[in-house]
Amino acid sequence: MCRHGGVPVEFGRVGFSPIRQFQRYAVQLLAIAVSASPRLDHVHNLSKSGARISSRAAPEAGSPYTFLLIIPGTATRAQVLKLPAKVVWTATGEFGVRFDAQDAGLDRFVDQLAEQVEPANVTRA
Repeated sequence: MCRHGGVPVEFGRVGFSPIRQFQRYAVQLLAIAVSASPRLDHVHNLSKSGARISSRAAPEAGSPYTFLLIIPGTATRAQVLKLPAKVVWTATGEFGVRFDAQDAGLDRFVDQLAEQVEPANVTRA
């Protein structure tokens, strides 16, 4: 169970649901929080509109969260995207964000994921 805008929420499968606009994909990416005291967080699933992030210090639901997302590129160059978002739920050690706007670099990366991997099917207790 976690809190969504202050309301307890039970989670089921992560992937596509009527409330999600875009399919989520399981990833293991680094994110550098820049909207609070800088820290290294980890992105565990990602879509064109949001992400699930683990952190030692999860922000409160409803708060802004801007981070630098490090996505793989070629063998010699990764890409860094600055993504402003809003925290939409929190749980112990993790939280979910909805991005404030579409990002062309993120859209391309997620489109590549869609061609290579199955959507995330993470069951949450």
